[in-house]
Parts: sequence; structure tokens; C-alpha cells
Amino acid sequence: MPARRSLFDHRIRQCGHRVSIWRPTALRLRSLLRSVFVSYIALGVTLYILRGPRGPGPVSVLALAASVAAVGVILRPLLAGFAALLGRFGALAFGFISQAVILDVAVDLVPNAGVHGLGQIILVSWVTAALAAIVNWALDAGNEDDFQADLLYRAVRVHRRTGDGLVKPDRGGLLILQLDGVGEDLLRQAMSAGTAPTLASWLRSEAHVLRRWHTGLPATTPAGQSVLLHGNETEIPAFRWWEKETGRLLVVNHPPDAAELQHRLSDGHGLLAEGGVSVSNLFSGDAPTTLLTMSDAELPSRSSGYRSFVTDGTGLVRSVVVAGGQVITELYEGRRQRHHHVEPRVRRGLVFALQRAVTTALLRDLSLALVTDQIGRAAPVIYVDWTDYDEVAHHAGPSRVESMRALEGLDRLVGFLADVVRATGTQYEIVVLSDHGQAQGATFRQRSGMTLHDLVESLTEGQGAGAHGVSGDRSPAERLSSVNLVLSGVARSRAMTARAIRALMRVGTRGAESSTSTGHGARAGKQAPVVAASGSLAHIYLPELPGRAVRDVIDSRRRGCGKTELRAGAVCSYRHRVPGGPRAVAENGCYAARRPCARSGSGGGR
Repeated sequence: MPARRSLFDHRIRQCGHRVSIWRPTALRLRSLLRSVFVSYIALGVTLYILRGPRGPGPVSVLALAASVAAVGVILRPLLAGFAALLGRFGALAFGFISQAVILDVAVDLVPNAGVHGLGQIILVSWVTAALAAIVNWALDAGNEDDFQADLLYRAVRVHRRTGDGLVKPDRGGLLILQLDGVGEDLLRQAMSAGTAPTLASWLRSEAHVLRRWHTGLPATTPAGQSVLLHGNETEIPAFRWWEKETGRLLVVNHPPDAAELQHRLSDGHGLLAEGGVSVSNLFSGDAPTTLLTMSDAELPSRSSGYRSFVTDGTGLVRSVVVAGGQVITELYEGRRQRHHHVEPRVRRGLVFALQRAVTTALLRDLSLALVTDQIGRAAPVIYVDWTDYDEVAHHAGPSRVESMRALEGLDRLVGFLADVVRATGTQYEIVVLSDHGQAQGATFRQRSGMTLHDLVESLTEGQGAGAHGVSGDRSPAERLSSVNLVLSGVARSRAMTARAIRALMRVGTRGAESSTSTGHGARAGKQAPVVAASGSLAHIYLPELPGRAVRDVIDSRRRGCGKTELRAGAVCSYRHRVPGGPRAVAENGCYAARRPCARSGSGGGR
């Protein structure tokens, strides 16, 4: 009970703080005038759709739009402060409700508004918000000026209140921006083509230098971050792998597995241990503050950047609409590849379209809000992973048009964060790095006519594998990474919706466990082989053999297997090597990119 009272008192103080910091500015006045114009269009269309000719006239709609804008100016700081009282999932849910609250108050102030009843108010508020976001997007030709200007303003305000003294002038701070999956050769190509003008200008001005680093296999984000954040070169052999000691499959983008690996990697002296902040990473680097980090998998409800994002119409509402646009864009681009018979290619369906929307819209914007807030607070070290390019390139191909467009967006984002650093006056050295590159290639199935699982199963027929066949996880290694993070964060709250999500996740976990288990109840002796494919790598495990299996033992145990040539490639046992360790890479003030590695599969492995 005392702990809960202490948490509630903390949220009360945050609520008052949120209300006290709001100040009118010229930027907010311009934003208010634009909001009236956009609301007028959106409300007019919404009311005409719902009410037809019987709806209010143009003058009443204009009065209602002005009222909504004025009420929003007054109530939004109060609502944002109140959202701080509701915790993780409550703040997210309240971000949706606040739109209806503002409209409800505005309707009471305008006669003949044409909106009646709670259900209609909620419907009108969210249809209007969605249309307003679309109108803003169209007016800005897809840019993010309003959203980023609001983030910049907040970062400056936060810095004036809390930032002084956290980053010492004599030491400065470190802002590390990871562009996931961007290889050095591709980056040079993008700079030459004008796709990455910000990074190109930094190199021309000699403010930064470009360095290549080659880390060998596995060329994956988990292995790269284990080196960069924890200095560990041996713990991560792939994106997923089977452990004979525990008898289970580990997949890094499953939050429980990421938490287990975090425990193994952490020694208390990671890259971010001294007051650092981890944003949108797989592992924490021993940071005291972890935001959207897979090994922690909680929504960052205590962050003011998070609360502002979910309660402000320029944040969550805009991102939801942009995410919808990303779904449509992905479905169109996938269809275009099929229509033009682009080869090699992989299937790009609705599941990936949703994953792309979450990654390149919702989580991207939320991560940006969190990073700018931490810059304003002058956190000593900030490490954030941007996966936009990597997500698209895995499916579209590393040098295809849509992938380069995603890289161009990341370049603009890097430039914006540099503007935030200058505007706040913080002393940050900006490091841009990548964890691996990608290379175009056909999948194993496209080259051989069967999956690796099917091939191994055909080679082990009649070899005493039992009724279990070949075990392993056949789903793509990177599928639903961002969705896993969001669902896990929501599931950790105490809300009723969270309990339902936890139940669904338990059902999904039991299904995954049953599909990846070798079956400890199987008869002794020869057990089913386990195949764990991770992008360009594949590990094949024989559970009944202790340790690493060698060719002679395999031939003696499974007669006949050696007669068939298996063209799956060698399983490499060496790990990442970074001269001087992760701190040396970070302190160079450079762009470090992994040399693209040959791989099977369009876009390679992460």
C-alpha cells in the first residue's frame, strides 16, 4: 500500500508539472490557426458523411472548428497531465479518449453543432482526427514539419528546466544513432545519389569520418548489439538457435528470450551503464533508463515524451494515420513487384504490411519523441536503433526504390536530431553506425525447390528420428519484432485489455513451444533433428549427440546421410571482432558500417 501511495503521489506531481510548463508562443499561435483551418475541413466532411444535408451549415462548422481549437489549447495540457496518473496502458488509452473530451466541451459551447449523444461524439471526434491527419499530411506533401517542430519546442523547454548540468561541458555527451541494416557500400551509393544529403554534408565538411568495420558472421542485429552494447563476442550465434542444455529454441525478438539473454550479457559495465538511455534496442547496455527495449518490453509510461506523444493530436493520431498509409503503400509496392516480375523477391503480404506500419510510423515517431525528450534532459549517453530501412529492405531488397526511400527518411531524421542538439545547446558528439549490411539474393527454397526443413527431413527418413520429424521454428526470424515489443509492453499493464492480450500471448507461446520442441518424452536414442534458420545462417542440431557434432559421429549414428550432398553452406563458429571493443567504436565519432555479407534470402538476415 505505501508503494502504491508513493507512485500515485509521484504521478500527482507529474500532473501538476505538465500543466505548469505550458506557455503561449508564436509557433503555437501559427499552429492554432492552421488547426482551425484543418478542423474546419475535417469536421465539415465528417458531419456531411454522418448527417448529410441535414448537418450544420458552413458557419456553424467554422464556429465548431474554432471552438475545438480553443478548447484544445486550454484542455490539452490538463488532459496530458491527467494522463500521467493512469500508468502505461492508461495513458495510451486516454490519448484516444481525450479527442472526444475536447469535442464534447466544444459542442456545448456552439449552438446547432449537429452532434448529439456520447456515441456520436466519440465517432465524430475520431473520424475528424483521422481526416485532419490526412489533410495535414496532404498539405505538407508527406513531411513531418509540424510534428518535429512540436518535439523541438518541447525539448528546448525541458532542457531549460532540467537539462543544465547533466552533460558536463568538459566531457560532453554521446548520441548514438544506429541505422539498422545499412552497409557501407550502400551508404556511399545513397550519398552519391543524393538520398542521404545530411550524412554526405557531414563528410564533405569533415565534421565526421566514414569508417568500415567487418564483423564476420553472424551478420545480425542481436550479435551486433551484444558487441556494441556489452562487449560480448560469443553469446549470440544467430538470430535463433537451439540450446541442448535447456532443450529449447531461443529467438531474440521474443521478449522473454531477450530478457534471458540480457541477463547473460550484463556485467554491470555496458556501454550505457553510466547514466545512459537505451531506446528501441534489443538489449539495454546496462542503461539505467530503458525505453522500448526488447529485453525490458515495457511501455515507457513514466517518460514525459511518451505521455506527450499519446495525448497530443500531432503525435499518436498522426502516427496512426501515417501507419494506415504505410499499409496501403506496402500493399501497392508488393503488387508492383509481382506485376513487373521483379526477381529475386519474397512474399509481401498483409502481415508484413502491418509490421512495416508499426515499425516505420508508430514506433519510429514514438522513438523520436523519446530521444528528443532525453536530449532535452541532457542524458549523458543515448543509444537508439532505427529499423525503418532494415524492415523494408528485408522484404523489398536492399537497393530497391522503397528501401532507399526509407533510408532517405532516416537521413532527414538524423538531420532533425542534430537540429535538436543545436537548439537545446547540449554538447553532444553524434555517432551514426550500423550493425550489419545486406545483399540481394534468392532464398533457399527458390534455389532448391524446397525449404531447408524439408531437405533435412528427407535426408533423415528411416534414420530413427521417430514420429516427431524435423523440429524447429519455420516462421521468418524477424517477423513481428516491433509487434512483439508493443504487445508485450501492453500486456505488462494491469488493464482488462492487457489481461486479454496476456491470455492470447500465452496461447501463442504454447503453440510455438509445441512446434519447436524435440520432445523430451520421445524414446531414448535418436531424436528428431532441430533446424534453426536465421536469414543467411542455418544451424542443424542432433539433440542426442552432446556438444558440437562432427562428421564421423554423424555418419556412424545416421547411416546414409553422408551419401547426399547438402548445399546449405557451412555453419561458422567464429563471432564478432571489434578492435578496441565497443567503446572504441563509439568514441571515434564516425559512421561505422558492417561490410555487406553474402546471404540467401532477399534482404538477408538481421
